[in-house]
Amino acid sequence: MFRTYDRQNQQPDRQHVLLTQQLLGVLGEETYFARQDAEQARKLAANRHAALVTEEREQARAKHFMKCPKCGMQLDEIAFGGINVDKCFSCEGLWLDKGESDLLRQKDDGFMTRLLGVFGG
Repeated sequence: MFRTYDRQNQQPDRQHVLLTQQLLGVLGEETYFARQDAEQARKLAANRHAALVTEEREQARAKHFMKCPKCGMQLDEIAFGGINVDKCFSCEGLWLDKGESDLLRQKDDGFMTRLLGVFGG
């Protein structure tokens, strides 16, 4: 009989403890720290992903640096109109870096200006 009474009294005591913890903010504190841990894990994963993307970009850049976009052979710099441009001696392609088309346009008012006007405004 006493055991039955004790078991019946334990259930309301647990509810009372949970209610007391809620009122005192103990459960809210656990939730707060769980959210903080999850946010920290998300930030760490985002940082790892960003580092991986940067590393992959650098590897691709090193792999393709000074390679012809058309045939994949090595590019060589040559002087063309006082400007160093990249030339592929395999497919005879001529490649301009950023700003080089504007420099060519400024130096030449003839054919190059008309040609570059078609591609660059």
